[in-house]
Amino acid sequence: MIAHASGQGLVLQDADEVAARIVERLAALPAEEIVSADEQLRTLTACAYGWELWGAAYVINGGCSDDGFEYFRAWLIAQGERVYNDALSDPDSLANLFSPGQHVEAESEDVLGATWEAYRIRADSDLPRGQPVPEPELGEGWDFEDRREMATRYPRLTALFFED
Repeated sequence: MIAHASGQGLVLQDADEVAARIVERLAALPAEEIVSADEQLRTLTACAYGWELWGAAYVINGGCSDDGFEYFRAWLIAQGERVYNDALSDPDSLANLFSPGQHVEAESEDVLGATWEAYRIRADSDLPRGQPVPEPELGEGWDFEDRREMATRYPRLTALFFED
């Protein structure tokens, strides 16, 4: 599933295909570089931890649990640097990836496990546990079930994903 986005020159990536490519490329590297890649992945995931992106994930996926938000952030990373950075500054920019009526499960557990799988292939052992990467405090949230609030925060996403 690789679909072209409407007018933005962006391409919606199949995150599980991206994960498979990550595993293939990392497995060819020295084990130390895979450990470094894992730290980078965990850092990117932690940097995307916030209510604003969680709300966007909720709209796109029709709900979003704690685990679902972790998988959403992995999916977001698989979309590439531009999409990731744009989403951090404006989560509603994710609307650029979708067409009206398009349904995509914006989650990927495979991306989260890519460094682990690559390390197993390369070193024939489990990836050493790195130092935890702290996630920022979430602070005060809001009711994701409040359609008016969500439409105010994510006008383009709600237009695409909320049914009247």
